[in-house]
Amino acid sequence: MASPCQHPSTPLKASRRRAAIDRLLSPELFRAFGDPTRASIVACLIKCGRACSVTEVAEACRVDFSVVARHLRGLAAAGLAEVSKQGRTVSYRVRCDELCQRLRDIVAAVEEWCPNMPPSAECSCCCAMSTPKPASTKVHRAGNASSKRPTRKKTTR
Repeated sequence: MASPCQHPSTPLKASRRRAAIDRLLSPELFRAFGDPTRASIVACLIKCGRACSVTEVAEACRVDFSVVARHLRGLAAAGLAEVSKQGRTVSYRVRCDELCQRLRDIVAAVEEWCPNMPPSAECSCCCAMSTPKPASTKVHRAGNASSKRPTRKKTTR
């Protein structure tokens, strides 16, 4: 694995380099939390601390049973919920250990590559000694002529 201090010089080169962050920032994980109803269901299950039936979650979150069932199936498919069945009752429990580990791994991967982070104790290469100064950037204000787009003439028929 490349040293975290050896950042690629261009975005194109960065996109070609493979690192843990590519695997960890999975759309499935973020999709699991992307819906407000699903996020409240996860929060409810975590705070409850036990497996809850779909009916219990629907009543607690004041959401229709079928909507809760669909969201819980999605969470289970993403590996964030564990399913158990007794007779006709289906219960779900958040896999807190899995969730916490995945979030810790994401944080570690971001810290490994983030150029804005202070150098870590284990990184003794170029980062700690010579940090390049940002190039001066020219700020364009909305009123400047240089920031306006050319306008099309409207034609009438």
